[in-house]
Amino acid sequence: MISRIYSTLFLVLFIGSTIAAQEARPERSKEKRTERLEQQKIAYLSTKLNLTTEQAQRFWPIYNKHEAIRKSQGDRFRKRDENRAALSEAEAGDLISEFLEMEQKRVEDRTNYINDLKGVLSNKQIVTLVESERNFRRDIFDQYKKRKSVEVYEFKRGDKGKNRGKNMP
Repeated sequence: MISRIYSTLFLVLFIGSTIAAQEARPERSKEKRTERLEQQKIAYLSTKLNLTTEQAQRFWPIYNKHEAIRKSQGDRFRKRDENRAALSEAEAGDLISEFLEMEQKRVEDRTNYINDLKGVLSNKQIVTLVESERNFRRDIFDQYKKRKSVEVYEFKRGDKGKNRGKNMP
């Protein structure tokens, strides 16, 4: 029990210090932002799930495999860079069929993922994982909206970042 607490605390502190060091310099590349978000997500989920060392060793490979599958599915549909307004009726029908096939595949993959997790995590931990992933995405989106609203406000005022982080009047 104590080793689990120490390992979780170490992981959170390590990732937190890494993130703090990275935030000291502005990051503009999408890859760096994505990596930073992934590190934040790992720390967030580790804290919420309270995994034992054995569970962590078995959980993260399953989780990473599922994340890779999920991302490749999303990328596949996003890469369809067609002008949807210019689609013919037949092309739109094909696109709908492809979308439905992808959704069915996503449900199958999610079912397999949950079944794989059942061999590693308790049912309560699986429910916590699903909720924590949703909460993490919502929190990140809320932070993004807040940051963008501050940037828009500063742009309108002409501050150009001089008063960034200060309360808006």
